[in-house]
Amino acid sequence: MRVLTRIIVLTLLLTACTDIISPPRVTIYEYRLLIPDGEGGNDPLAFHWPREMLPVRIWIAPDDDLRPALIRAMSIWEDTFLYGEFRSELAASESVADIIVRNTTAPAKLASQVRLASLADECRGETTFLADVEEGSLTLPFEVYVSPRVGPADPNLAVCYELTVLHELGHAIGIFAHSPNPDDLMYADPTRNSLSERDRATAEAAYHLPATVRPEQ
Repeated sequence: MRVLTRIIVLTLLLTACTDIISPPRVTIYEYRLLIPDGEGGNDPLAFHWPREMLPVRIWIAPDDDLRPALIRAMSIWEDTFLYGEFRSELAASESVADIIVRNTTAPAKLASQVRLASLADECRGETTFLADVEEGSLTLPFEVYVSPRVGPADPNLAVCYELTVLHELGHAIGIFAHSPNPDDLMYADPTRNSLSERDRATAEAAYHLPATVRPEQ
């Protein structure tokens, strides 16, 4: 009986270790933004926050209606990474922020500015930044705009704020392209209020594959 018990325990332990070491593989989607190079090809724009710049400082006005959604989004994206590849904190002021979040419509697009947008039924989101693929630089800060498309009394607005802020923060951590799958948070017209397994796998890939630009203040 003791021998049989030991065999059962050992089998369970080996099974548990196998699950940890070999997680199920998930197909990722394209996270890089492909920039036309003027010669018929594309230059990939790939980015992730370098460890020496962590935690990423994110600013939002203390009384902003988006603040609870932002704090939630920061926690969800941090928990996605097993080894602390992305960490963030609220910035003390706008002047020191790496990412700025505003509850307003984005201004007109500037020359050479990259703009990534999402459109849900109750609110719209946009993330903007300046990048130079040839120079290998990305000028901080990222600017995230989330604006309502319905009145403040709409019962679905709060959920739209949550999923849109979560989506836009995904752009600001390095997922520049939209997923082609509507079941993913990073789909262009998101309806999901959490990360799918593809979103998580894609984020991890972005942080373990080479970047083509580095952030600069």
